[in-house]
Parts: sequence; C-alpha cells; structure tokens
Amino acid sequence: EVYSFIDKAGASLLFVSGDRGLYRRNDCHPFGSVSEYTISGPLAGYGGEVREWEKSDLFHIDRIRRDTAVRYEATPWEWSALVQSGGYASIFKMGQEVLVSERDGAVEAYAVIGIPTENSAHKHGIVTDWGGNPQGVCGIFSKALEMKGLERIEISVPFHDSLNQHLSGHRMKKTGNGGTVYIVNHARLIGQVTPYLLSSGYTEETVNDLKQKLDLLTAEERTAHLFGSGAEKTNMIPVPLPSTTGLWYV
Repeated sequence: EVYSFIDKAGASLLFVSGDRGLYRRNDCHPFGSVSEYTISGPLAGYGGEVREWEKSDLFHIDRIRRDTAVRYEATPWEWSALVQSGGYASIFKMGQEVLVSERDGAVEAYAVIGIPTENSAHKHGIVTDWGGNPQGVCGIFSKALEMKGLERIEISVPFHDSLNQHLSGHRMKKTGNGGTVYIVNHARLIGQVTPYLLSSGYTEETVNDLKQKLDLLTAEERTAHLFGSGAEKTNMIPVPLPSTTGLWYV
C-alpha cells in the first residue's frame, strides 16, 4: 500500500532508515558514497567570526540552504522545528546547537552540531546539518571544539559536497548513505534528473540509452548504477543525494 501510494503521488524515491533483510527483500537497497570524517584538531584558519545563532539568523540560514543545489526542500519554520526536535541527536541523548560564521556582518555558513551531555552515549560532537562557505563551515568546527570542549567532531559528507576538499587532511573512511532507498519509478526518476545529467556531460541520446539499460537491471543493480553503492561509485556519474542521517533522519 505504501509503494502504491507514493507512486500515485508522483514520487520517484523512498528513503528508508532500515537496512536489514526485511527491507532488502522489498527492493530497498544501500546507496550513495559518503566520507565519514573525524575532526580532532583545528582546521585551516578562518578570517571571520563564529558565534551561536540567534533567531534572526533563521532567514540567513534559509538563504544559504536555498543556494545549496542538493538539498531537502523545507520552509524556515520546518527546518527550525527539526533543529528544536533534535531527532537524530536525541538517539544518543545529545543536545543540539546551531553555530554560524560571519564576515563583515554577513552570515556565510552554519552548522548544526549534536553536543554530548552527561547522559550521552557518545562523548564527541556529531554534525547533523551544515551549509554555506566551506571555509566558514570549517571555522565553525574549529571553534566548536574549543567552545564546547569537544575532543572530536564527526561528520558524514556526501561525495559531491565541496566540503570534502577542505577536510582531506583528517581521518576518514568511506561508506554509503544512511539506510536504504527504494526506487518507486526509475523512468520517472530519469525524467526528473535529466537536466542534471545533461549538465554533467550526457546527451539526449545517452540519456535514452541509460533508460533502456535500467529497464534490464534488477532493483539492486539499478540502485547501484544510479547512486553508487556503499563506498564505491559506479562508472556512471552518480546522481547526488543529500545525507539521510543527521537532521533529516526519520
């Protein structure tokens, strides 16, 4: 019934938090390529200021979010509700705080960080959302280590995010995006991502070839071909997706 409903609604993907046999048997498969970084020391110097956010920063953060090409669509109030609820951070009994970086009075980056409490399962910080100037984001991480007395911060960064270039010197391991994904309708999905494929070097002819190839693949093969699977990216240009852990975890 769920699959039928989301198909009728015109959706092309369903993100699922689970990854065990029950989901695999129902064509939900691992996907994506993500780098998990451990940050335990200062990053390259940042020339701006870092501070805790104020409510008026919500609209600056929304502007930054809307300028991010690969993102979840949400109003400022929906995003704020996710920050306040702290769903993912609360799993580890963490609080959740927002820091912003600014230069010349203009907010240019933000990060939402799970901060451990005395009851937390983890004693390190976990980044649950971020955006904006990568140097500003790194400045936030450096300041958070100092401000919050954290021994380290962990963050999972999808392959397409330019933040990877600024974290390359830190301990890292490759993994997949969180959970699994079910492709509701691959033909519809290709129609939706065609502008991205064309901007990435595909032509109308090769997009049509891709559609025909996907028709011949199993659900698992199709998922890997479109999004990469686990630590590996396929020979196709993987379609970028936002992180499914952190602030948006369900």
